[in-house]
Amino acid sequence: MINIALDTSILRADPSRRTAPFATLNRLAKKGVVKIHIPSWVIQEYETWRVEEYDTELRAIRTALKNLRKKNAPTHLLEKAMKLHAGLTEAKANVNDDFREWLQAHDVVVWPIEQTHGRRMADRYFAGEPPFGSVKKRDDMPDCFVFESLLDIAASVDGLHVVAPDKRLTRACEEAPGICAYESLDGFLQAPEIAGLVRDEEEKKDALEFACYLCATMDLLPSDIGDQIALAAYGSTFTDARIPEDNGEATVDGMYEAEDLELCIDEAVYYGDGLVVIPFRCEGDADLGFAIFKPDYWTLRDDEFDSIHVEELNDHYFLAQKEYRVGVAGKLAVQLDSDRLCEGVATDQMEEVAGDAEYRVDSVDEVWLAKGEG
Repeated sequence: MINIALDTSILRADPSRRTAPFATLNRLAKKGVVKIHIPSWVIQEYETWRVEEYDTELRAIRTALKNLRKKNAPTHLLEKAMKLHAGLTEAKANVNDDFREWLQAHDVVVWPIEQTHGRRMADRYFAGEPPFGSVKKRDDMPDCFVFESLLDIAASVDGLHVVAPDKRLTRACEEAPGICAYESLDGFLQAPEIAGLVRDEEEKKDALEFACYLCATMDLLPSDIGDQIALAAYGSTFTDARIPEDNGEATVDGMYEAEDLELCIDEAVYYGDGLVVIPFRCEGDADLGFAIFKPDYWTLRDDEFDSIHVEELNDHYFLAQKEYRVGVAGKLAVQLDSDRLCEGVATDQMEEVAGDAEYRVDSVDEVWLAKGEG
């Protein structure tokens, strides 16, 4: 059995645990091929973060309610805002239920914080030993508690694979006996000693041949893929010097249907059990939201001034929105019939396989301003 331990950042990056790498890990855990270990410190960090996310939104709604009352807003509008606040408050109380169900369903081993961890952490803290970046660097204390748990796990199993994007924690794990470290779940799943457990090579060959066929016949993709990409891009944040915000930062408030879709067949990955993931790139028009300094707004060129919609944010800034052409990069997940793959797929059967497949946008990884914008 393969033993794997996860850091907080991995859980935060995919709270739904449904992207292709996490879905593959779940499948392997269900089959008993992989045993998942998580330090108690990581679980507490993750669950606290989830609650804080709701607290942030609840504070924003309370502020909005206060301002609406000051402006004598209509009663029906206040009631809607209050219902939203009540709904979020109720959801906050149960926000970690699905995570705890996942822990139980996949028989995850939770490792407690031991009394010895504090003493060992103190020794590393004053010596500046990994994962501390330097002597007495307090910001690295949480990582050190996680690291001490990982050492306990490694001492109790025959080889431990740790997935932790934090570079200092990864380096510390690499130097520890009995631990192999990776910065992503993908890195773990593509490792030579793991890949053979994830997928069958003949299935992989047929799945990637299908991906090539799909790239050559894009009209076989479902008609709503462009809408799926637009929805997945919502809320993405990026920076560009052409955005008239202090730091060039903008958020996608809404995107119209994605256009000019290109599939990157050379980077397609087969995850086993009929799941193939194909990176994509596309462009589309999007409404971007950002804060603009009021004096900066009043000194815009006439054409820029007319294209930006603003509303009051505070004494110094407007909340602005403007339509831009953006580029989007992400991953398309295609779920094929795994039994069909086991039997082999002939070229003349590809169209039928495409029609039976399930398609979804697995992730949006990057958004940027298209050339000529700004």
